[in-house]
Amino acid sequence: MLIVLVVILAGAVGYFALRKPITEPTTQITPPPTNTTQTPPPSSQTNNPGWKKYSGTSLEFEYPSLISTKQEGETITLNHSIVYKHTNPCDFRGDAPPLDKLSDFGVSLMVLNKNLKDTVQSNEGSDYVVKNFFENNTLKLSEGFIDKFNAGPLNGFQITSGVEGCGRYTYYFPMSSTKTLVVNRSFIPEFSPVNGDYQTYLNLSDIIPPNQEKEFFIKILSSLKVKS
Repeated sequence: MLIVLVVILAGAVGYFALRKPITEPTTQITPPPTNTTQTPPPSSQTNNPGWKKYSGTSLEFEYPSLISTKQEGETITLNHSIVYKHTNPCDFRGDAPPLDKLSDFGVSLMVLNKNLKDTVQSNEGSDYVVKNFFENNTLKLSEGFIDKFNAGPLNGFQITSGVEGCGRYTYYFPMSSTKTLVVNRSFIPEFSPVNGDYQTYLNLSDIIPPNQEKEFFIKILSSLKVKS
């Protein structure tokens, strides 16, 4: 009997020693692919299709891609021209050399850390406007010379200075009691009806005609933000 028990015990030990453990199969879960679509940085997005965005230290605005921009000091200029040799329409003496290009868009912008009165005084080059058209620290209107001007969020004044289609518009937008936005916009004398060749200029290829020039200007100002 003892021998039989020894044999059974030895067989049981050998069975458990040789038996391989059963491992539960594992399932590897692969996470779904992440959406890799990237949103363009805010500086490249515009509200006007095909336009670019300028972002400098003091100003941010949108502008047409066909217009070039440049900053010198605190002044930002926007220009467009085509190669076309012609007589300078603002040469009233008749002795100036001909122009090699026709400039059909010319705008400059800058922010001055001055109030409206001091800005007008320094920008106009004389005290004529300040002495005759200021009351309670704001400009008095004079139709055709000093007019109200609004574009998008900007509310200010337009001063017109020029003769026979040559000159400029100057816009003053008070941003605070110590900060004023100044915008200069050149007349395009080639397109003035007083110029006998203005129809020839209007029919040139690749020009910005007057109605489009004004539309561009208003949209640029409407998109403009002054940085603090």
